[in-house]
Amino acid sequence: AALELYDELNILEMIKPRIVQLKEGMDEIGKRFQSSIVLTLGMIGVIEISEADGGTEKALKIKERARELGLFIRPLGPSVYLWPPLISTEKELGDMISILKQAVVETLRL
Repeated sequence: AALELYDELNILEMIKPRIVQLKEGMDEIGKRFQSSIVLTLGMIGVIEISEADGGTEKALKIKERARELGLFIRPLGPSVYLWPPLISTEKELGDMISILKQAVVETLRL
């Protein structure tokens, strides 16, 4: 039923600009790290924080700071995920990316 609804509402076409926005935002955030990896797949973005960049400890600090700023993200070991709802607007996704970027910048200063 969900796939039929996606097709009926043309969800995949609707989110194509958000997919690009997420990839560009995550790539920009990833530039803050020395040797970490940024990956995106559709509306899922992840930064795999290398040990050289602080690994799991840094991921937890980024998660904590993002939450203080109003964004709930999920770290899984040294990886920080941003997995916004498919119905996120350009502004909502932009806000999420901005908060994550701020959390990363502030955490890397520590």
